[in-house]
Amino acid sequence: MKNLFIFSVACLLGFLSLSTFAQNSVKPNVLVIIVDDLRPEVAAYGDQIAHTPNIDYLAETGVLFENAFTAVPVCGASRAALLSGKKPTTNRFVDYNSRLDIDLPDAESLPNYFKDNGYYTISNGKVFDATLDSESAWSEPAWNPEGEWTSVLFVRGRELPARNARRDDLQRAYLDHQLGIIGPAFERLEAADTDYPDGRVAEKTIEDLRRLS
Repeated sequence: MKNLFIFSVACLLGFLSLSTFAQNSVKPNVLVIIVDDLRPEVAAYGDQIAHTPNIDYLAETGVLFENAFTAVPVCGASRAALLSGKKPTTNRFVDYNSRLDIDLPDAESLPNYFKDNGYYTISNGKVFDATLDSESAWSEPAWNPEGEWTSVLFVRGRELPARNARRDDLQRAYLDHQLGIIGPAFERLEAADTDYPDGRVAEKTIEDLRRLS
């Protein structure tokens, strides 16, 4: 069995499976779960509304950080800082388009370190902000699901899966977004998990765990 180091986005199911696989390994397997733009509004941090049993389980059985801060409050830059251990400066990791392999090409990233020490490394979903960032860190090409994070859109007040949307509907939705007319902060659709990119990331990660175990 390969020693696994899998990065995944919003894939809580895979974490429990990987823990089982790791029991018989000399080196522990590692699954890093990165959630895009998640504030600590979960029950483990005292939220009275959110229902988050999987995250709560991880908090109860692991370590809960209560005084942690992002290095920089934009997506690409914070990911590059997190995965390299290098802090942002005025010359690097400054915006959401930041790439580690461009801003700091000689830095050793966390997945690179694991790969160089005998781990088989996989990237599923949005790990570095750009899929092509630090390609050498992965044992196989980084994978992203088809479609954007807006794969299900609210178009003029009605629910519309983007994969079935007409071109003019999507164009209107884009223009609405540009004008500041956007949908609600969350959706609750009668749709399968895999209709959303996060669901497809979870499915792919579980498949990888089974394939490589």
